[in-house]
Amino acid sequence: MPTIAIRDIDIQRRENDLALGTFGRGFYILDNYIPLRNINEEILKNENHIFPVKDALLYIPKRQFGGSDKSSQGDAYYVAENPAFGAAITYYLKEDIKTLKQKRQETEKELIKNNKPVPYPAIDALRAEDDEKEPYLLFTIKDVDGKIVRRLTANAKAGINRITWDLRSTSLDPENLKDDDNSGSLTLPGKYSVSMAKVVNGVVTELPGSQTFNTVLLNSKYLKEDELKKLNAFNAKYGELYRAVQGTAKYFSEVNNRVKYLKSVIKNTPLAQVELINKINSIENEVINMNRKLNGDETLSSRTINQGLCIKDRTESVLYDLLRTTSAPSQVHVDNYDIASEELTAFLTQLKKVVDLDIVSLESALEQAGAPWTPGRFPQFNKK
Repeated sequence: MPTIAIRDIDIQRRENDLALGTFGRGFYILDNYIPLRNINEEILKNENHIFPVKDALLYIPKRQFGGSDKSSQGDAYYVAENPAFGAAITYYLKEDIKTLKQKRQETEKELIKNNKPVPYPAIDALRAEDDEKEPYLLFTIKDVDGKIVRRLTANAKAGINRITWDLRSTSLDPENLKDDDNSGSLTLPGKYSVSMAKVVNGVVTELPGSQTFNTVLLNSKYLKEDELKKLNAFNAKYGELYRAVQGTAKYFSEVNNRVKYLKSVIKNTPLAQVELINKINSIENEVINMNRKLNGDETLSSRTINQGLCIKDRTESVLYDLLRTTSAPSQVHVDNYDIASEELTAFLTQLKKVVDLDIVSLESALEQAGAPWTPGRFPQFNKK
């Protein structure tokens, strides 16, 4: 908060929010200050603590402007930020979890402060610093049966902090090392628990204490739990199909790239037999036709000609519906699952044959011909 006069203060008793009104006509809201009531000396002496978690309301948040926040309304359009959706987990960490480098630097600062010489660290110590992994906190969400539903991570910073679980399972999208939004399907209302661990240089250490909490339907008059159960059961089955399709799409992209490199290297390898050119062309044509089954027909789409759903579009369109509903799946969803399952099974059989037989045999022939390395080939060396 800025340094400004506070003209009014009030408590929203139902939500336990603290509201402040400033001299500059601004409002500040501290959401759910209940953890502050529980702080005592005993808690502050502990290494860590998870405060009681308030019951979380389960629903599908509305996108009033067609996207997150104010979407495309522009900077001039004022919209206040809502509390984060889901279960707010407030926790305490007594001290920062510091890296070896941070500890060394603190020691050096103290030596400099006391006008003492600062020794240059040994190479082994510097190597240990370079190899050390960044520490973080790991929160594990479990359902009433003890099954892990989600894992959340947070920076290992001291003090009272808060992290929010959005009441969803883990996303089944392929890992991309960049996107932190890994939310999947909505979970069922019920009792859950959260525990805390620290991960220091890759070693996981469970920290004492956990909390149980409930997720409840926002309006049970309209949101039916039996509908959610049907949706949840279908999501578990459909999620496996979606995971496989997305993984197949990524893997197929790598295969396609592999074929491009092979086609190029054959022309630049003097000892490669001419017959290999015909072989790579045959493989390339088969991959092109397979791409139409998986990703769609660009010949038609580029000319705005209607085409049937490809495997990827079929699964993604259904997933879009499932992530934004609390109703049981429709017959259209069930039919799409059946169709996509059969098509994917046939596609994977064909893909396995192309990779394990056609491409591998071609790569073996190129290796014997002394061709430069291409992606997917394990390098070989014969000492002479």
